[in-house]
Amino acid sequence: MLKRMAGHAIKDFESQVKAGTREALSTDELRADEDENDIDVEQKTKVSTKKGIVLKPKVIQSKIVRASERVDALTGKGRSKGYGFLQMSTHADALRVLRYANNNPELNVLFDGWWKEELTDLVKTEKDEEKKQRLKMELAKPAAASTGKKAGTMIIEFSIENVQVVQRRQTKSEQQTQVTSLVSVFLVHGAHIFSVLQKRQKQDEENSVASEPPKKKSRKVQEAEAVAESKPSLGSLIGRKRKERKSAKSRK
Repeated sequence: MLKRMAGHAIKDFESQVKAGTREALSTDELRADEDENDIDVEQKTKVSTKKGIVLKPKVIQSKIVRASERVDALTGKGRSKGYGFLQMSTHADALRVLRYANNNPELNVLFDGWWKEELTDLVKTEKDEEKKQRLKMELAKPAAASTGKKAGTMIIEFSIENVQVVQRRQTKSEQQTQVTSLVSVFLVHGAHIFSVLQKRQKQDEENSVASEPPKKKSRKVQEAEAVAESKPSLGSLIGRKRKERKSAKSRK
């Protein structure tokens, strides 16, 4: 919802500028994005649309700070501590969100509607009947804006990130890029690598079979072979008889 609010704020800000109900950003404010020192590495991240057009995302990061010891019964997440962070891709978009959403009571109506949409999606996907009933009861409650109660407004201000946090995020982004490139290389050369691995595995199996010692013969097999070796063969008996006949004739 926080990310959705940022996108809505940018669009509505420009619509109000065109309608003449809001003052546009000044030239100096728009020129601030040209300073390379203000552009973070993550701000250069780009995404591809269905039409093949490459666009820079408006919101780089949206984060709600939650309490780990207090879990929301409906969502299963930690309860919000009441503040969060938005990281925009440009200084100009950050200014648009700040000037549109800061202390804007109209956002309460939007948040009520978006919360109902999220509850509806949760009801469709929830399998636990008890939790589903709680979600339906929450969905049936009237919106806070329609009850007449005064709700607090969102207060937005610029914050400066810790240098160490920025460096950790940059390192993580570079590591993810390296992993992506390695996966791409594997996909391109995957078939060749797989065939080489198969050949190596087959060769290892053949070598292991060749290096195995001969199996020891059983005692019965050894005795049978010894008997067969001790008995003269039929060919040797015939040859011996012929020699004896020849020698007898020569004597006569």
